[in-house]
Amino acid sequence: MIERLQTNIAKNFGLWLLCSLVFFDALFVLGAASALVNGRASYESKAQTGTQNLALALDQSMTASAEKVDLTLKAVIDVLEDQLRETGHLDAQRANSKIESHRLRVAELASILVANAKGQII
Repeated sequence: MIERLQTNIAKNFGLWLLCSLVFFDALFVLGAASALVNGRASYESKAQTGTQNLALALDQSMTASAEKVDLTLKAVIDVLEDQLRETGHLDAQRANSKIESHRLRVAELASILVANAKGQII
């Protein structure tokens, strides 16, 4: 009888040990899965923030470059209009030297070309 009781206790203990082992393994797997999901969401958020910051910086840089080019072109227009007002015609050599000096001040410009009313480059 005592042996039978000891056998039942041993079986029950083994069953409880197995159940607790499965429970803690499942708990560990759930914790690891939760950490992976949270980690992924965190990295996605960081990537999105980085991308937005990069796009904003690029937008600001391109806007600044466009504004520089715009100001340079307006200055060139003023020079050409002054020359036309003073002499009644454009002196190509004088105009080109002024245009070149303005172009050199803005690194974003490769060249500035001026065309007449017929579309011919002066």
